[in-house]
Amino acid sequence: MRLVGYLTVAGIVGRAEILSCLFFLLAFYTYAKCVGLKNDKISKDEFAKTTSIKELLYCFIFTFVAMLSKEQGITVIAVCMAYDVAVASRKGFRRCLYHFDSYYLKLHGSSLMWRFGLVAVYLIALMSFRVWIMNGQLPNFSQHDNPAIFAKQRLTRVMTLSYLPAFNFWLLLYPRDLCYDWQMGSIPLIEKPTDIRNFYSLCFYLWLMHNLSGLASSFLKFQQKDNESQALTIGFALLVIPFIPALNLFFPVGFVVAERVLYLPSMGFCIIVVLGLNQLSNWATRLSYKLKLTLGILVYAWLIIFSCRTVSRNNVWKTRESLFRSAIEVVPNNAKVYYNYANYLKDHHRLQEAATAYKTALRIAPDHASSSNNLATITLDEKESEELYQKAILHNPYHARAYFNYGNLLRRKGKLIKAVEMFKKAISIEDSFEGPWISLTASTGEMDRMDEASKLFEKMLRKFPRSADVYNNYGVHLTKLGRQHDAIKSYDMAISLNAVHHVAIVNKGRLLRKFGQNDQAEKHYRRALGIERSPETLYYLATLLLDHKRYKEAAVVLEDAIHQRPKRYDFNLAYSQCLANLGKTKEAISKLRNMITVFKNTNYELEPSKLLASVLTVNKHPQESLKITAEALKTFTNDSDLHFLRGEALKDLQRYHEAEESYLKCVRHNPRHASALMHIGVIRHIQNDLKTAQEFYEKAYILNPMNGVLKSNMEKLSKQIAQQ
Repeated sequence: MRLVGYLTVAGIVGRAEILSCLFFLLAFYTYAKCVGLKNDKISKDEFAKTTSIKELLYCFIFTFVAMLSKEQGITVIAVCMAYDVAVASRKGFRRCLYHFDSYYLKLHGSSLMWRFGLVAVYLIALMSFRVWIMNGQLPNFSQHDNPAIFAKQRLTRVMTLSYLPAFNFWLLLYPRDLCYDWQMGSIPLIEKPTDIRNFYSLCFYLWLMHNLSGLASSFLKFQQKDNESQALTIGFALLVIPFIPALNLFFPVGFVVAERVLYLPSMGFCIIVVLGLNQLSNWATRLSYKLKLTLGILVYAWLIIFSCRTVSRNNVWKTRESLFRSAIEVVPNNAKVYYNYANYLKDHHRLQEAATAYKTALRIAPDHASSSNNLATITLDEKESEELYQKAILHNPYHARAYFNYGNLLRRKGKLIKAVEMFKKAISIEDSFEGPWISLTASTGEMDRMDEASKLFEKMLRKFPRSADVYNNYGVHLTKLGRQHDAIKSYDMAISLNAVHHVAIVNKGRLLRKFGQNDQAEKHYRRALGIERSPETLYYLATLLLDHKRYKEAAVVLEDAIHQRPKRYDFNLAYSQCLANLGKTKEAISKLRNMITVFKNTNYELEPSKLLASVLTVNKHPQESLKITAEALKTFTNDSDLHFLRGEALKDLQRYHEAEESYLKCVRHNPRHASALMHIGVIRHIQNDLKTAQEFYEKAYILNPMNGVLKSNMEKLSKQIAQQ
């Protein structure tokens, strides 16, 4: 029964460990066959012969694949050699050691020496290959990954690192508190010799030395039947040897404890447990039947308890949230588990909870740069965000994403020169990170350095030829240059590389709408919504439907968008327009009045004021419309549309002189306002000033020759002039 190490099999790390285990066992099995698995080819006093070169070759192949799956797989070579010495060639080695007879080894052990020499050469070759693929460098780890190896006091390092094997063994014995990540402060450093954990370490090493000395003693004794001793030797070999790389003896590792490292040692643990239970069973049998029955019941109870624990642990792995929450319960001093939980909350738009989790992580580890960086991305206060980015960069000057995100903040604030510096710094740290390249190019374009931006895009397309994001942003750049057809091709390329790239699909839809291909634009918007129901995409679709007077459909789409972003100004304004066109005047008026109140004395007050005035005028409430326009004109005195709407209300109230003044003010602010010119003509027409009316009708006609009302009025005027 094994509980420890439950990384989901679908996860890449879990699959790597399982593959490494599989090929480890295959390598061990083929080596055992190579030296005579059933011992029927090993004579009483001789060393094991190499019975099959083919099996040895298979062993080498499986060892190589086990190492490629996970570095720990290379330890199978040491296990094979331990098997060769302790089992296959046990009698010969025992004779040599017992009588100090090296001549016997030379005389009878030539096959073994040849085999060991070949294995040693292969081991050196494997290690050289491993060093080569790592460019001759050990991986770099931070203090957060493994605090023990960064401890300033040597005694602290020794005591903490000595305790970790004992802690891992305790996880095998009593797997109650399990966690997917034991980094950072999960296991506090042992800084004092009086720490109780040093006692646990002492007990563990005394137990280990007792068992190893017993194995050494049984190895030297001549016995007719020593199968249990051989099995126990292999059990300890499988328990100890695969764990050696995690001891930080030869090189530092990037974790404090990793349950996945116990996959391989657990095989040895199982062998030892089974042998121990067998010994207990034999002892109980000799004493009494009741004792044996009691022991059997305890073993079955133990198996049932472990089975239940397995089920409960599997439930923890069902969702990311349950996994992260369980880790917080087990290791509350580990800032990384709070950081991971915060990332989950952020991904699910639970931003307030995410901010709290990030702050908890920073309280535990104030120098955790990634927490500062991610908290900054969800902080609304730009000044606070800037301080957090600076803090992240201070604690980790090589944090490419902190530079990238800080650059984007500066870009939003219009500080393009400094933003470009941040993007370049991010690129210098992580050249393969697309984000800074894209933002650098966009910022360069915003600084009106379009030629330089185009050259950067050409470089990016060579560097990231399979990046849909790059092609999408290149399409945006081409649109700004007026090369819309080339932009369409770039968007098509992005979509071909990533069929679910909803941003490229939306951008293409918006460009198709500009070309007047509204049906195709709508198809693209709906396709994008099938991938992600983005509120912005919903808004684009709604405006298209509004333009085509499909108000019911537009209203449904906007309701969805507002549900996601209830305070979005443009969504609510468009929805008010829908309500008005659907005859839901009271709802529209109520919503618009509320918007005017919310955005009072801001630029956002203008549009709802104009729409409300228009709705009131259309619904025969000119007096109320007049109040709205009068109030809005106090702030927006030069807005031509407000003057026009005021003129409309005054005209409906038959206050023609004041109406004409408002229309004239509208024309002064916007000489191309055809409707205002036409309405001045209408007023003069009503007042029988036919010549002036004709002048204004003609001016309006030049600007809007397709206006049917205008044409009708001009025909009536021509008849009147002809009759005079």
